[in-house]
Amino acid sequence: MNNKNKLVIDSYEEFEKHLRNCIQWNSTDVDQYDVVGITGLLSAILDNLDSNIHQSEFENLRDILSNQNFKFFKKSTK
Repeated sequence: MNNKNKLVIDSYEEFEKHLRNCIQWNSTDVDQYDVVGITGLLSAILDNLDSNIHQSEFENLRDILSNQNFKFFKKSTK
């Protein structure tokens, strides 16, 4: 792989910002993700949370996940 195309992330905050602002989900560039790939990662994360978080941590999730997030999930299941 050519290192000039490699995505370099220096912090969690930078990675989160990149994912929030990425608009080319179907790009073939190294620093982009396709819709199926990113959804697979999200699914794996949700499965892991479902198996491993303590009930007391759900309140933190409610503070992080927005109503828009829930609306998105509802749209994707129709």
